Amino acid sequence: MGEEVSFLGLLDTYPPDEQDWSGSVDTEAQEEVEREKAQFMETSEDTLDEQMTVERDAMFADIVKNYADSVALLSKAKSQRYHGKAVLFVADKTVPEGMDIQATWSPYVDTLEEHQF
Repeated sequence: MGEEVSFLGLLDTYPPDEQDWSGSVDTEAQEEVEREKAQFMETSEDTLDEQMTVERDAMFADIVKNYADSVALLSKAKSQRYHGKAVLFVADKTVPEGMDIQATWSPYVDTLEEHQF
């Protein structure tokens, strides 16, 4: 659209085109949301009144809906190549075994600067 991008920072992510987004929200993702919800509820149960509990539950329902909407959009998306440098911050524990990060991103960015933590 003619706008200049002065910095493209990516936080622990990979190209959406490399993942299968054709299905609905997968079981593993649903289980992760439920674990996080249970942990949050356990730590907040004693400090919330009834109204705050209702708001908390609505917030988690919105998170799940947002994720499902994102998956639906990603299933139809096609990433264009970014002609420039991207800076990727990678959490070592989340890198799939055997993944070559530079090779994975090479179809999508001209230059990838990696920072692992």
